[in-house]
Amino acid sequence: MKNSIHYKLLTLLAVCACAASTNAITIKVMKGGTAPYLHAWNGNGNLLGNFPGKQFTEKDADGFWTMDLEGTKVSVIFSMGPNTPQTGDYLNISGVNGVAKFIYDGSTTAYG
Repeated sequence: MKNSIHYKLLTLLAVCACAASTNAITIKVMKGGTAPYLHAWNGNGNLLGNFPGKQFTEKDADGFWTMDLEGTKVSVIFSMGPNTPQTGDYLNISGVNGVAKFIYDGSTTAYG
């Protein structure tokens, strides 16, 4: 049971790092299997359309699902698509020293 809970908590690791441009943020998500969805917005509105947003489609060399977003602060919700559990709102993410991490098991999220 303990290993199962530990595995679920480590199922999804998201990293939000400031991209090379000072007006962009790169969202990186570590998750095996199906790519998660990202819904993101800022003061200018939805960045990836209406909820559930856009499914990650690109992986970097380290195996992270990755997506670049416009803006220096964004708010995000992670899900596995329409009609699936979703995280709460994570508002005005800019990162601490350029990095913000999330652990997502498909139904709950912890911000670290």
